[in-house]
Amino acid sequence: MTVLFSAVLLLVLFVVPGHLAVVVARGRRGPRGDAVASLFVAVLFSVLLTTGISHGLAAAGWFSAPALLALVSLVSLALVAVVIRRRLRVPPGRPDGAGWLLLGLGVALAFVYFPPAEYVFGDADEGIYANAAVQVNACGGLWFEDELLAGLPPDQRDCHIPFYLKGFYFGDLRARNPVVPHGFHFYTAFLAALVAVGGVSLGLAGPGLLTLLSVWAIYLLASRLAGRWVGLAVALLLGLSPLVVWFARITVAEVLCQTLLLGGGALLVVGWPSGPRTSPRGLSLLALVVAGLSLGAVHQVKIDFFLLPVAVMIFALLPGVREARGMPGFLAAYVASFALAVFFWFTTHSVYFHAQMRDLAAVVLGWAHRRTEASATVSGVMGAAYLGGLIGAGLLLRRFRTALGRWPWGRILAATAVLACAGALVLAVLPPVAFESPAEPLAEFAFPYHPEPVGPGRALEFRHGLQGLVSYVTLPGLLAGLGGVFLLLGRRDARPAFVLLALAVAQLAFILVANITIDRGSTYHFHGFRRHLSVTLPVLLLAATVPWFLPVSRPWRPWTRWAGVGLILVLGVHSIRIAWPHLLQRPWQNVRATLEQLARAAPPGAVWFASADDPLARRWQVPLRFLAGRRTFLVSRQFTGSTAVFDELLGNLARQGRAPVLLVGRSRAPWVAAVVAAVGREHARAVAVEEITVDEPPSHIPKAEDFVPWTYTLWVYGPASGVGPEPPGPPRPPR
Repeated sequence: MTVLFSAVLLLVLFVVPGHLAVVVARGRRGPRGDAVASLFVAVLFSVLLTTGISHGLAAAGWFSAPALLALVSLVSLALVAVVIRRRLRVPPGRPDGAGWLLLGLGVALAFVYFPPAEYVFGDADEGIYANAAVQVNACGGLWFEDELLAGLPPDQRDCHIPFYLKGFYFGDLRARNPVVPHGFHFYTAFLAALVAVGGVSLGLAGPGLLTLLSVWAIYLLASRLAGRWVGLAVALLLGLSPLVVWFARITVAEVLCQTLLLGGGALLVVGWPSGPRTSPRGLSLLALVVAGLSLGAVHQVKIDFFLLPVAVMIFALLPGVREARGMPGFLAAYVASFALAVFFWFTTHSVYFHAQMRDLAAVVLGWAHRRTEASATVSGVMGAAYLGGLIGAGLLLRRFRTALGRWPWGRILAATAVLACAGALVLAVLPPVAFESPAEPLAEFAFPYHPEPVGPGRALEFRHGLQGLVSYVTLPGLLAGLGGVFLLLGRRDARPAFVLLALAVAQLAFILVANITIDRGSTYHFHGFRRHLSVTLPVLLLAATVPWFLPVSRPWRPWTRWAGVGLILVLGVHSIRIAWPHLLQRPWQNVRATLEQLARAAPPGAVWFASADDPLARRWQVPLRFLAGRRTFLVSRQFTGSTAVFDELLGNLARQGRAPVLLVGRSRAPWVAAVVAAVGREHARAVAVEEITVDEPPSHIPKAEDFVPWTYTLWVYGPASGVGPEPPGPPRPPR
């Protein structure tokens, strides 16, 4: 598929439907409006439409590139019919100077974000989504059956690990089938649409494209609050943040959450009526509807943002907001999108949702251990409790909305800001949190650090989270950001941004108290701090700069503006300094070439065995299965029993004409000898692997010296390539 043809298909899927919707919304006499905002509405509308259709097709098991293109084109043709019938012809407006500078910034950032990292391994969330997108294109659905496991007797099937591969789970644990990817699947559907029109390379570029949309969104948000030049400054600060640069190159769901949250918040500001009696029409009404759909779609991407409905409810009941004529369209779109997310929680997303609710119940109820299988009853009770709590909170807020309107919110927010800044200052200037040395050398693990704070736990983790934010935004930036959030929450001219600001405060508190605890035990720096990517880091940058340029009394105006310019310069210089190594280094390039070399080391139809306690082999099993299309069998680390089961399993495979292949990095599992005896030790072949990876503890942002080459050897035991049956076909959807 040529690059030009893929570019045309991208326009058809991710620009054309939204542009037609904008033309229809404006009508014959509608104002041209801001060209930058109009085009953003068109793109975000198209992203939501195409991803929603892709998600629905994948959930139903009907996904394919022709089906996706046909349905999106059908919507576009319906909009074309409306345009023709109404004789609409609204040429787009021309961008101003700031708009052209924004375009130049986007082009410059594209050179930073692309080419993306080829991180397709199966040892972390970062590698799962790309493989899942390829799998959706291969079998047409999110759920699929593995014919190899389905054809094995139960005792041989039980040798397999209790999940299919890292990030792919069994719907029925005993039957070891069907299989479903990790997490909620809206992001997987977005990547699957990109893979369908441009292959794996375009799918890996998806995070970079979404990050450019996020930079565009925060420009719109900041420019509507404080002017275009402030918007450009905030967009530059966000686009060059090392956290943003890192995840613009690697597929994680938080990138899509960032785009949806910032996009929804920006369009809420763009479309908000100028007065209480002003009815939003045309582009403004469409912007509010798209804002509601975008914020609601976040619940189909990640489970983390469970406090977002509370922020929306409080916003809807604020004085001056509940009377606004734009609220019904926004609320209806958000409620519909949220209801669709709840439907998917208990259907397509049920395996992941049940597991999350099981773990939450284990924490809340203090269970001694987590159950092997997630219980639908537990998740149903927890989900019902959450929805009931939202309804109760809404009724309570509505009951006391008159009293809440009389509270001195200005003084309350000011006192809260002072306390937050004082606490952050005290915790941030304390000595840095110390971490123990890694338990394993780099040659054994891709990310070897298993950090344990030295000291009494939770307080140090909380402090570590704040110190990590300081490393991104500086201490003055953190204090200005915290104070600015509460200042903007109290201003009427910033009221449409309330949802985003309130969610950022809630998420920051939740992350510092809970999620740092979750992430610190098994991950590298960026993996833990990805929780700040979606909303807290962008809002801190926004709130640190925008308030300095808002209208104030004349004697203070020059001082505040110069202070704002100075802070922007400080943040800009700091961002460039800490991001410079990331602008020069390109980790995990040419991984797919190594994958092809590894896949050619054995016959296409062979079954690749690996041990679950072998981290080197395990991380390659996922791309071998989905990107290379090879059969895999990941043996449970709990399996230490008789090799007789393996003799029977290998004999079963031999009768089916499937050659066993053993992939070994450092495994010493007892069953390995059985496979080696079956294939013969003389058939061993070495595959040398070299990756540019990151060797760094979680206590600091990676520096230039942390980007290091990592060389190791994978051993392949089995017949050489060209011997054995033909490769298997694509996995088939469950019956």
